[in-house]
Amino acid sequence: MEGLKPGTRPKGGESKRSADKYAVSGAMDDGANVAEGICRFPAREFQIDHLDKSSLRVFPRDTHVISPLGYSGVFNDLGMQNRTQLDWFESHKDGKQEIVLLPCNHWTMRNPLVGPNRSLWGSFLVKGASGFNIFISGDTAYFDRFREIGKAFSIDLAIFNLGAYEPRWFMASSHLNPAETVKAFRELNAKRLMIVHWGTFRLGDEPVHFPPLDIKKEMETQGLLDRFVHLAHGETYDLTP
Repeated sequence: MEGLKPGTRPKGGESKRSADKYAVSGAMDDGANVAEGICRFPAREFQIDHLDKSSLRVFPRDTHVISPLGYSGVFNDLGMQNRTQLDWFESHKDGKQEIVLLPCNHWTMRNPLVGPNRSLWGSFLVKGASGFNIFISGDTAYFDRFREIGKAFSIDLAIFNLGAYEPRWFMASSHLNPAETVKAFRELNAKRLMIVHWGTFRLGDEPVHFPPLDIKKEMETQGLLDRFVHLAHGETYDLTP
C-alpha cells in the first residue's frame, strides 16, 4: 500500500469538502506521492454523495484513478485522464502492489433522469507491497458472495461501511447492519474488522454515533471483540508485519 492513497469515497463535507480517507499506517502518504501526482486513488461508487467533484479537485489532475467501469464524463470534466477502469475480479498491478475490484450488493445512480446502474460499483481488495491485504467493502447489502471472496483471498483487515442501516425495511437492500457486518466479516475469514461510513451525516434512523457501539456489542457477543479495530480521529493503525 506504500504510495497508495485510498480516498475511496470523496464526498461533500466541511474542510475542503474533505475526502473520506482511511488512516491506515503504510497505506497513505500525504507527502511527495501526492505532490508529484503519482498516488493511486481507488474510487468505488458514483452517487453524487459518493463522488463529489469539489472533493476530487483536491487531488492533482494526474492522479491515477482506479475505478469500476463507467463515469468517464465525471473524470474527463475534471481533467483527470490518468484512469484505469476495472470490471469485477479484474485488477491493476504496480510493482508488488495490486488493486482488485470485487462485487458487492449495491447500485449506482448519478442522474435520476438517466436512471440507475449505468456504471459499475464494487468493493476493493488492496494488496500491499509489504504483504498485507485490505478489503474495502464500500456500500453494500448482505449477499452470498462474501464467502467466495474469503476463499479466494487472504484478508488481513476488512474495512466495512456501517451506517444508515435503519430502518431495515428500507435500508436492508443497500446497507449492512451490525449483525450482517459481523456475518460478512466471518465469511471473509478476515483477521481484523474496522468500520467507516458513520458519524458524519444522519442518513438513517440510527443516531450517527451508534455504529461503533452496535458493532462492538455484536463482536463481543460473538467472542470477536479482540479482532475489532476502532480508531479515534487522527489515530493510525500500523500494518507492518
